Amino acid sequence: MIEVILDTIIDILKLLPFLFATYLIIGWLECNAGQKWWQAITAAGKKGPVIGGALGIIPQCGFSAISSQLYSAELISAGTLIAVYLSTSDEMLPIMISYHAPVSLILTILAVKLVIGIVAGMIVDLIMRKSIPESVEEIEFEGCGCGGGSIIPTALVYTGQIAFFLLIFTFGLNTLVHFICQDTITSLLIDSKFLGPVVAGLIGLIPNCAGSVLITELYLEHVINMGTMLSGLLCAAGVGPLMLFRINANKKDTLLIIGLLYFIGVCVGMICPL
Repeated sequence: MIEVILDTIIDILKLLPFLFATYLIIGWLECNAGQKWWQAITAAGKKGPVIGGALGIIPQCGFSAISSQLYSAELISAGTLIAVYLSTSDEMLPIMISYHAPVSLILTILAVKLVIGIVAGMIVDLIMRKSIPESVEEIEFEGCGCGGGSIIPTALVYTGQIAFFLLIFTFGLNTLVHFICQDTITSLLIDSKFLGPVVAGLIGLIPNCAGSVLITELYLEHVINMGTMLSGLLCAAGVGPLMLFRINANKKDTLLIIGLLYFIGVCVGMICPL
């Protein structure tokens, strides 16, 4: 058991420099282009799902949360919101980079999420027609602590938070493998074409970064397959759905949006050939 603990700690320590570097880059992007991105999505009109899907794949603090606020204020359409939710990678990208995952794999996952997000968003807008402004002249958003040279402290905080989740999940996974068997664990999620995506989708709906962290790690450790991973990551919209449920006055509408997100994610996971 001591060996499991030591291996887990060593594995996480090796990832810290890569996590920190990734969050520094994300913080810089957010501070230098964030406002322009939001103005682009609110001015997109009928092209909202395309712009939302494209911007959603860019890791940024609170992206899905702010999209939820825009939707509640009737500044973007339901399809645009769905596109953002489905395409956003939450914490998947930093973890993939930290684990030195192949660039081709990362780009493939992002491309699949982007295409699914755009297509699903456009279909939703065709079905759920809703009048929205063609453009918004100016929008003010609260930043994520990037002002006044605070990118480094923010990156340190995010690195610490994700490292903590990785430590807990890695230790739990290593313990299960130690006492049970990875083949047994894997068979529970992979052998059933339906159980894996259903469970992964529910994990993805966890309203914080824990869901995407767990799903990504399970895939990188070869515990789940591509379809199950996609199901979880498509549903992993971070705190966005929670924010929507909190501020959107129409609770039925909120449940419909979250239900669509889960339905799309699980269906993609079930039909994925890998």
